[in-house]
Amino acid sequence: WGNAGNEKHPLEHSNLHWVNLEGDNLNSNPLSDLKAIRALVKLIRANKPTKVMSFNAKPILYTSLLCKIFSTKCKTLALMEGLGKGLNFLSDLEKKTFKKSIFKWATHFVDRWIVLNRRDKNIIRSIHIHNHSQTILNGIGIDLETFSAQSPEKLFDNHKVIFVGRLIPEKGIREFVEIARRVREFDMRWTF
Repeated sequence: WGNAGNEKHPLEHSNLHWVNLEGDNLNSNPLSDLKAIRALVKLIRANKPTKVMSFNAKPILYTSLLCKIFSTKCKTLALMEGLGKGLNFLSDLEKKTFKKSIFKWATHFVDRWIVLNRRDKNIIRSIHIHNHSQTILNGIGIDLETFSAQSPEKLFDNHKVIFVGRLIPEKGIREFVEIARRVREFDMRWTF
C-alpha cells in the first residue's frame, strides 16, 4: 500500500502472491483510497483467501474489515512495525479519540497481531482487551551476532556521528539534534 509503482516482488515463492494496490499511504482521507479499496475487494472476492497478512496502518484497517465482509473464513494477520505516522494517535493509552474508536472497530476482526516490542503489544491489548493473539518479533534490523559492538573509544575515535533514518519525529531526529547540541557544548571535535 503505497505510491511506489516500480516496486519489485519481495517474495518469490509459488504459493505466495504479492499485490501492490497502489493506495495513497500519505493521505488520511478514506475517499482517496477508493480505487485501492475497490481493487482489494475484487481481489478478496476472486481469490477467497484463507489467510491474509497486511502491514502498516491502512492495509491493516481495510484488510481486516473487508476480509470479514467478503470472505468469512479468512484469517487476518496484522504486522504492526511500530506506530509510525499513521498510528501515532494510539500511543496515548488514556486518551479516547474518534480515530482510536474507528481503529478499534475496524481492527476488531484481526485474528493475530505481530508486533515488534512490548510497548506495541500493550497498546493493542489496551484497545482490544479480549480475543486477540499476539506475537512479538523483538525488533527488526541489525543482526547483532554479525555486527558486534566495538568499544566506545574505538567506535567514536573519529568523533563523527551520523543519523540514518527518515527525518520525522517518530524516527528520533529531534533527540539526535538535541544530543548533538549538548555534546558540542563541551567538545567541539564532534561532527554530527
